[in-house]
Amino acid sequence: MWEVFLFVNPLGSYCLKTERTILEFVKKHNIQAHFNFIAITNMENVNDILENVFDNTTDLELRNEITIAAYDAALTYKAAACQGKKKARELLMSIQYAFNELNREYNNDLVKEITTKLNIDFKELIADKECDLVNSSFQADQLLAREMNVTHTPSTVIFNYDANDSNGLLIDNCQSSDELIAILLDLYQQNNSNLLEQNIIDLSFYQN
Repeated sequence: MWEVFLFVNPLGSYCLKTERTILEFVKKHNIQAHFNFIAITNMENVNDILENVFDNTTDLELRNEITIAAYDAALTYKAAACQGKKKARELLMSIQYAFNELNREYNNDLVKEITTKLNIDFKELIADKECDLVNSSFQADQLLAREMNVTHTPSTVIFNYDANDSNGLLIDNCQSSDELIAILLDLYQQNNSNLLEQNIIDLSFYQN
């Protein structure tokens, strides 16, 4: 059993790549996992968006717009979680995809379009964004990031309970899919060390 804390930029392209990689890896290897996607907002995330998406870090008006958009996207994700964590993850990834790969502007029209496709109640989501519980949960996420020493996104903390190890593995700001997969494979092999010793697992499986 893995417990995965994935700290992401709600509008980040590298974060979307990391999310996809981890979800696909867990599915491919039939790993029982509990996911916690945590959208965090800070100036570094805003700088990443300005640099990678707009190639402009000096426009103050644009910086303010992106700061507001990133915060709103994170809060939208938290509000969507009231209707189911899986739906919220799908919403977050759809926002990241539309913003980075389709060059869509982040706004309520985009959110409404995505919620319709994902069968998320848009009016309920907007109401939940104003809820004290959602806002408190968002602030708790920012605190959790600090407590886990997360300073960059994407960053992942994985607790591998099958390895009887209570210490979480921090994968900090890993933006290479190949590097991330290598780390995940090493963690996966810890789960199956006894089987490996008995030559039950075909190692070629990991090369597929």
